[in-house]
Amino acid sequence: MSPGHGLGALVLDDTYNASPHAVEMALETARRLADDREGRLLAVLGDMLELGAESPQHHRRVRSRAERLCDHVVCVGPRLSLIHL
Repeated sequence: MSPGHGLGALVLDDTYNASPHAVEMALETARRLADDREGRLLAVLGDMLELGAESPQHHRRVRSRAERLCDHVVCVGPRLSLIHL
């Protein structure tokens, strides 16, 4: 995860080859950081590739966790975007 700053926001970039577990841990870390700064949390999530037959379950779990932890969630890609929780 690589932090950066811009326009008064803290940006955590965890996009390269992220696994479901890594995304969930990044979301939890981001939630704590947002709470410490009394800020809001926006997550932009993309599809995770090469997850095999368990892919739908992993994407559903990650999206569900994101929607619980974040103030706003944007999903990009067919695997995350087509999930109806």
